[in-house]
Amino acid sequence: MNDHPINRLSGIAPMMMSSVALLAVAKAFVNYKHYGPPLDEDGPWHVFMLMMFTQLPIILCFVFRSREFPRALPVLVTQMSLWAISLGAAHYFPGLY
Repeated sequence: MNDHPINRLSGIAPMMMSSVALLAVAKAFVNYKHYGPPLDEDGPWHVFMLMMFTQLPIILCFVFRSREFPRALPVLVTQMSLWAISLGAAHYFPGLY
């Protein structure tokens, strides 16, 4: 993985997007505790879905653009772990969405 700006951006962006998705789950949890279950799809749900689905093409771009796969593997594992944690957090709180 060379230090090309595209590779750096595609390596960091999914991690930031997963963090935003986790914050959306936290916001939905706070709304659930304060106002009760949502009557319709809430704003955090839309943010969560946008963050989760738009980071998949960025991760694929990172995989295909990295020339040295063993060097890119820790970043890829971190990206996929955060993605799975975000989905798990949304699945753990079924009444939020």
